[in-house]
Amino acid sequence: MRRQLPLPNNRWPSDMAITVDYFPPSLALLLFVRNAWGLAGYREIPPMASAPDAGGSKLPDTPGRDEWEDRWRRAWDRAIAWYTVEDRKRRHPTSEVLRVQSQPGQELHPAVAPSWSDEYGFEGLDKQAFMRWFDSVRQRHLQPIEPSPERTSLSALIEAWKTGLDTVISMPYDGHYAQRITRRHLVVSDTTHEDPVQFVTALRELTAP
Repeated sequence: MRRQLPLPNNRWPSDMAITVDYFPPSLALLLFVRNAWGLAGYREIPPMASAPDAGGSKLPDTPGRDEWEDRWRRAWDRAIAWYTVEDRKRRHPTSEVLRVQSQPGQELHPAVAPSWSDEYGFEGLDKQAFMRWFDSVRQRHLQPIEPSPERTSLSALIEAWKTGLDTVISMPYDGHYAQRITRRHLVVSDTTHEDPVQFVTALRELTAP
């Protein structure tokens, strides 16, 4: 779920546009896989604030846990790397682009985020359990906080925007989390995003010398 800012506010610079992306599907599925199969993933990725119910998910017997661990890490790295080529205009890809992008080993396409399911399908995963969890997390964002965290932290946001920031990615991680993954993208936990003190701190850390 994406919200385009600015919202009406006479202090908001006329040329500043900030996108807030709540729980992108490509990252959500990877986190479900990690939790459902008990994969180690990366230590720096915090646990979910609410762990998903894995349903009938089960790690496939082949090709073995170590290989699935490696595949997951490569898929996560690829999903994060996509933000370096993302097309901010979000132009709708053609059917041919979607067909080619769904094939393993393709170069990252600016209009299409890579997906675990494109390469591995839903083998060993309870798709309905994933959708229930994903929908439940996204549901809480259907009624945005007013005033938004971006308006509450406007001064710090403007300074971060001047350094290149234009997208905030809010994830349902447990506790405080903030990491700038590209010049344009800041990943924060929902907790950090919704707490004015923590969010301002995260934004100001981006501009610290």
